Amino acid sequence: MRLLHYTLSRLTIILFCILSVWAFIFYRFMIDEINDETDNMLSNYKEHILRKFLIQGDDNSMQEQIMGSYKITPIPKDIAKEYSETYIDTVIYVDIESEYEPARALKTTFMGPNEQHYELIVLSSVLEKEDLIETIWWSVLILYIILLISIIWVSEWVLKRSMQPLYKLLQWLSKYTLGRYSLAQPLNNETRIKEFSDLNKSISEMTLRNEKIYQSQKQFIGNASHELQTPLAVCINKIELLSEMPECTEKQLSILNDMYETLQRTVRMNKSLLLLSRIENNQFPDTKEISINDNIKLLLQDFSEIYDEKEIIVNIEEKGVLKWLMNETLSSVLLSNLLKNAFVHTPKKGEIKIIISSKKLTIANNGFAKLDENKIFSRFYKDENKKESTGLGLSIVSTIAALYNLNIKYSFHNDMHQFEIAFPK
Repeated sequence: MRLLHYTLSRLTIILFCILSVWAFIFYRFMIDEINDETDNMLSNYKEHILRKFLIQGDDNSMQEQIMGSYKITPIPKDIAKEYSETYIDTVIYVDIESEYEPARALKTTFMGPNEQHYELIVLSSVLEKEDLIETIWWSVLILYIILLISIIWVSEWVLKRSMQPLYKLLQWLSKYTLGRYSLAQPLNNETRIKEFSDLNKSISEMTLRNEKIYQSQKQFIGNASHELQTPLAVCINKIELLSEMPECTEKQLSILNDMYETLQRTVRMNKSLLLLSRIENNQFPDTKEISINDNIKLLLQDFSEIYDEKEIIVNIEEKGVLKWLMNETLSSVLLSNLLKNAFVHTPKKGEIKIIISSKKLTIANNGFAKLDENKIFSRFYKDENKKESTGLGLSIVSTIAALYNLNIKYSFHNDMHQFEIAFPK
């Protein structure tokens, strides 16, 4: 989830809760105000009725019937003492409408001149009040929705403008590749926001430091690999001379053989590191259109002779002709490393499947366990059971693929390791 959407979703939830509480409180406040006004009107009407009743005296006809919007009924003294003035919601029958309508009533008692106690019920239609409440309810609801949408829209607009420097920085970082700082566009992300300005400065400084360290390490590896070639070759020659001496015992020859294999593995590792250094230093500028189909077939002939004793079945399926503009040497290194990896890790009497299309190369081989997708293309990552491996073959493949913008992906399906290289259009 993007930061903007995450922030807005959380803000919407909070605003919804706050505005809902506010709308409820406002609605209840308005209802209470309307009821208070109605109750005040009933109270004033009560005072008017009492003055009129006391002036006119005890009128039986008036006591026995509903007179307009009030009713007076005589009650015993003991009931009157326990009586309390109350406001209630009720209904009244309207002759004109021939139906009952909602009303607000005031019930109280009073004592007449003859010490007779009376119950007074004052009624007031609240039909208009109900209409007013409905109008208020819809007004509050519409206002609530408009206010919520407006706040969210304004917040989104403000957040988008405020976080524009962050988006530019992320876009620049997505295009940046370690070791290619000079080829990247300079970070131009001016902003008046101090936090973003500090972030831009920190990112730029960190990038420059990483570039210096990377270039230093790359130069060191290249120089070291180059300087090690001669002493390694001398050591190998001396071991070969020692092994040819007649006075060497079988135990000594075994030790010399172990040393020889170790040095050979070191030589292969040294050559691989030197090759990586040369690739990263762009020392293979010459390019031409390479036929991947033809290159694969030539390499298969060599590998079939080497690994013939493993009785590996190789199936190649050509769905199209795959050609790509790249260095011829690097093309051979890329394909040979992938094929060698497949042959080395395929068990005896196993199977290797090669599928070539106009846009994709897939090499799959039998296996028993899935490899770590996050480490498989890392330098010196290798199978623990393959001690002779340098752990640099797939790293070289990844480096060459990155050089030519090829997308390489590893997967494991149906007990088969699968390497897929996608060639862009």
